[in-house]
Amino acid sequence: MYWFLPLFLMFYLGRQADVKYAAVSGAILSLFVSSLNMVYLGYLLLHGQKFAGITLSRMGAFLRQPNIHAFLLLGVLPLLFCAFRDKTIRSNRLFFALQIMAAVLGLWSLWKTGSRGGMFGFCTGGLFVFLAVYFREKIGRVVFAFVLTGTILFSGYLFFGITPGNHGYDDTIRLRMLSFSYDMWKDHKLLGVGLANWHAEYVGKYVKEDVVRKAAMEYYMARIKKTNEKFSAKNAANMQKAALKAWSRVYMPHNVPAWFFSATGSIGGIGYVIFVLFYLYMLLQKLREQPGNWMLAAGLWIFLAINIHGLLDAGITDKGIARLLYLMLGLGLSYACVDKATERF
Repeated sequence: MYWFLPLFLMFYLGRQADVKYAAVSGAILSLFVSSLNMVYLGYLLLHGQKFAGITLSRMGAFLRQPNIHAFLLLGVLPLLFCAFRDKTIRSNRLFFALQIMAAVLGLWSLWKTGSRGGMFGFCTGGLFVFLAVYFREKIGRVVFAFVLTGTILFSGYLFFGITPGNHGYDDTIRLRMLSFSYDMWKDHKLLGVGLANWHAEYVGKYVKEDVVRKAAMEYYMARIKKTNEKFSAKNAANMQKAALKAWSRVYMPHNVPAWFFSATGSIGGIGYVIFVLFYLYMLLQKLREQPGNWMLAAGLWIFLAINIHGLLDAGITDKGIARLLYLMLGLGLSYACVDKATERF
């Protein structure tokens, strides 16, 4: 509930005054600040500086974990792109130029995070909103389903090849996380293990050491084959030891539905599904009624993007991400309830 409070605050503020231009100005400023820090980090890395968890191919502004930074970008970039539909903004050349520059820097930053989930969520959410606005009649439903399905399949393949960094090993780790979380849910189907107990239960009972050791060994063998190194039993043992140590620091399964089902059981997991479906239905209904309301469209886009990315990472289980999502939902819904939108898509 504490993380949810920004929704009520921004809903109230949005009802009191027309704050959409202030919101866009804040998005532009935040993107300039964070993206310029990404440029600075890239400069330092090129000159030999080292930072824990940050590489030249995968960065997060202010040394933030790249995937978390991608989430934060998803919370502001859709607002900026939807605001391009506003005639008042387009008529102000200086502001419009700054908006374009911030959008380009933001997209570059999203790519530099190397987050496939972030890019996939951004693109899929944007396509969903675009089709929801332009194909509201029955004839558009077939087009919508066809294009969306094709985009999902194609983007999943495409982003594997164009995002910076090596993701193959990460993918197998996520699959094991899901497998171990599923085992946890099977033992605690109704109520789960409890939010505060998840880490201890996961590491103590459900992380299978033999599976982790085998995977680490496969990774080591693939690496020495690629680099033509000689096999070293000591290095192989160290690789397995490091893998087990890394698993001891896992505090979430990098999948929001898996987190809720394993931590809070079927009751909490179904609650999360209802939460997503309810907001999706409500936002879509409001957008059909007010297709020119670009603040509402931005709220739907952000909601979709963050929850899609949440299938591969922390999502709303992270405090900062949850607060940003609820803040933007509050703004979008305030414009849905009081139709202040004068522009049309």
